[in-house]
Amino acid sequence: MKIHAQKYFCLLLVGLWTVSCSSLEINRGAKDSGELPYIPVMVDSGPSVSVNGEVVEDEEIEIQAALQEQEVMDEFVRKYHAVPGEGFWQHSFEGEIPMDQLLKWTVYRVVWSRLAQEMAVEYGLRSSTGLEDKKEKLREENKRRLELKNKGEEIFGPDQYSLKDFYQLDEQSLELALIQILESKEILRDEGRGRDRRIYRIDRMKMAFRQLIEDKMKSCEVKVNEASLKELISPELPSR
Repeated sequence: MKIHAQKYFCLLLVGLWTVSCSSLEINRGAKDSGELPYIPVMVDSGPSVSVNGEVVEDEEIEIQAALQEQEVMDEFVRKYHAVPGEGFWQHSFEGEIPMDQLLKWTVYRVVWSRLAQEMAVEYGLRSSTGLEDKKEKLREENKRRLELKNKGEEIFGPDQYSLKDFYQLDEQSLELALIQILESKEILRDEGRGRDRRIYRIDRMKMAFRQLIEDKMKSCEVKVNEASLKELISPELPSR
């Protein structure tokens, strides 16, 4: 018998395939346009990042930066045929500096995550926001895996998750759960009804969720202490 990690992924996917929706026109997202939905307030002191007055833990910012790192490198390789190595992060490629992009999109994902967490609390999916909530879920998952291993049952994936790896899985799981509940309340809607388009349904709903999140970002107060942020995530940037 195989035990699949994050079994609720499958249940959520089934739910998403079966709900019918109305129409929603999808706009281009921030990653496509390069423009942030909010204007960050740059400060000279205080925490690295705060969202609507709530401080984001340094550890969570570090995780988000590590998750964005490869995406930023890949983008510069694609656009400028850059070769990641010594000096890559501070080098200017036609006026674009990888480090600046990493800071920009790390903060974007931090804001995204915080807004998603707030919605999860609002709809009863989570009891609190912040990294401690994810750590608690990680402890529960690793305990479950250890119990299964001790019973001699097969486990899909690692015996124990690291916080970084689990964080990404939990973000994906939470997004799907939010999509399902928002769709059931007709807050998210999808224009695709034809059978030939159903294979793309999950992607369309993720785009709709992204649009909802970015609309919420427009009214966010995002404060960034750039000096502190650079000092925080720079050690996580290997030269490749």
